[in-house]
Amino acid sequence: MNRSLSLSLGFAALFGCTALPAAAEDFEFDVPVELSKFDSSLPQGRVECNVYGPNTAGARSLGLVSYGGGSATFALKDGSFKGNVSVKFNVDRTLHDPAWAHSWTCVLNLISLSATHPLCAIDPATAKPTVWTPSSEFPIDYKTVKGCAFGSMKGP
Repeated sequence: MNRSLSLSLGFAALFGCTALPAAAEDFEFDVPVELSKFDSSLPQGRVECNVYGPNTAGARSLGLVSYGGGSATFALKDGSFKGNVSVKFNVDRTLHDPAWAHSWTCVLNLISLSATHPLCAIDPATAKPTVWTPSSEFPIDYKTVKGCAFGSMKGP
């Protein structure tokens, strides 16, 4: 079965996804997603986005820490979906100031009746995609699929 996927993530001029300071939420990502020709055993998809920055909570840690994240699900109809998925979330302001966030990630997951299948893996220390082995239960060509993206944003 042919499977095609196009996930375009990023900031304004960089890729296509936009992270905006929102009135009600600290972060909002509008992620364009296009899926087609997937099996009906995958009835849903989910986009998960996270923001990272330096540790401002006083605890010792190396690298970046996650300031927070959110996700939004969408239904696949006849194995397809085309549209924007909006992911909105706040950070815990008792631990982190959202203005200090300087990088982000978004990952596409496909949800089967028995499991969730991420289409990439993110290294929590660097907030960048890592090399990983896809599930044998989910045979797609990961070399041609863009299931995650990352970028930076202006901090203080």
